[in-house]
Amino acid sequence: MLRYFHLNDHFISKYKTNAQYSIVIRRIMLLVLSFTVPLLIMDSYDAYGQMEVKTIEAIGASGVYKTDVEAAKHEAIANGLVAVLDKAVAEILPVELVAQNFQVINKTIYNDTDKYISDYKVLTEAFSDKSYRVLIQANVSVKKLKNSLTKSGVMQVRRITFRNVEIVVQGTRNLSSFIKFREGLKEIPGVKTIQVSDMQPDEAKLVVNFEGSTKEFTDALVLKKFDNFSIRIFEISEDKLKVELIPG
Repeated sequence: MLRYFHLNDHFISKYKTNAQYSIVIRRIMLLVLSFTVPLLIMDSYDAYGQMEVKTIEAIGASGVYKTDVEAAKHEAIANGLVAVLDKAVAEILPVELVAQNFQVINKTIYNDTDKYISDYKVLTEAFSDKSYRVLIQANVSVKKLKNSLTKSGVMQVRRITFRNVEIVVQGTRNLSSFIKFREGLKEIPGVKTIQVSDMQPDEAKLVVNFEGSTKEFTDALVLKKFDNFSIRIFEISEDKLKVELIPG
């Protein structure tokens, strides 16, 4: 939480006549920065709420060959950066998809760490005569990762398409059944909005805004169960259904 400070006239008059005033101001500014600076290293998001940069920690290790500790350290850091990207990819793709496309991911992602990691730091390190290990914290561009995975064909972009489906409902004389039917439609995954466009003594028209095709909506509606009545779908066209409410 950020804390704000108000300097009243009494405070200023007490310090403005001597050098203490500038000292106090500097101390206050340092205190404010101590609260704000940590916010700069948090995960960042774009205007649409999509994550752009994520901070990830991972361990990298390497063997020490011919007492060349410096070379072992560099290799451990390189392995740590690959481990960071491995964690980032695992958060984007399911493990099955990673396994199926491992050769492509290895070529396009793991062999080019500099493209996706903007900066990193070694938090701590440990070495012996035979091994060198580092704990790395790195900032990863999630946006660039997703773009590369999409371009390589590993990750498919899901384009959301909403469709208006008109439903002519017969048997609405029993108003309670019609209300239950309308409320039940809201529970179908992909349904965004439902509007009543017309009401007759025993028939009503609904317009359902649905994410997907009319067939997908129909398939979901067939599986829907209602209390005290059932439904019969007796006509299906591209953007229109006719449904009858049958008392149970």
